[in-house]
Amino acid sequence: MLILPDSHAWGYRPFESTNAAVEEPNELEVQIGYFALKRIEGKTTPFIPQVELDYGILGRFEAEGEFEVEESPDEGIQLDDPEIEIKALLRDGVLQKKNGPSIAVEAGFLLPSTEGDEKDLGVKGFGILSERFSFFTCHINLGGGLNRDDRNPFALWGVIGEIAVNPTFRFVGEFNGEHPDGESYDNTGLLGFIWYSKQLKSFFDLGVRKGISGDEADWELTTGVTFSLSFGSSDD
Repeated sequence: MLILPDSHAWGYRPFESTNAAVEEPNELEVQIGYFALKRIEGKTTPFIPQVELDYGILGRFEAEGEFEVEESPDEGIQLDDPEIEIKALLRDGVLQKKNGPSIAVEAGFLLPSTEGDEKDLGVKGFGILSERFSFFTCHINLGGGLNRDDRNPFALWGVIGEIAVNPTFRFVGEFNGEHPDGESYDNTGLLGFIWYSKQLKSFFDLGVRKGISGDEADWELTTGVTFSLSFGSSDD
């Protein structure tokens, strides 16, 4: 990958939610969580790696794939939360250097996982709205789907806030959650930062996530890097 020409990267780790932007055609964004720890009921579980790949298609679409490798103290190494999705840009806005909000939709499949009873195929879809107010940017996600284990419907939501300190550094926060039908609300909150290195042309992130309600992890610490690669001209 080092011999390929580099390009921009949105730097959108360490969020569970996303923004209303897509990669340029023939550009691949690579998001790698090279270190993460999750604390659940007194047990610490490392996640190495966390990987997301986003590939731009036709200027208004993005193909996405992601997964985590979990090393549980009780069950060994497992593949956790694999997904494949398509994001479509519906309205050009602030994230495309236009006036008004950016609007997109995203939908895809929750692939079978080796964790617990999540052996079947699930689906999810949601809408995304991004807006900027001076140095503050927010992204709102709202949707739902069917889970992997019993095809039970669920609702999901997320709100991201970003405060730009300067062109290369921003403080970030997120509140997100999920509500499976007939079960309790699973909510989490995150605080962290994203820093852009002009020399390495990559984004580096650090975030601390706290489970607020439901079955979410008590604490999660995550760090990672995001960079982008170009495969030919975007005019092709």
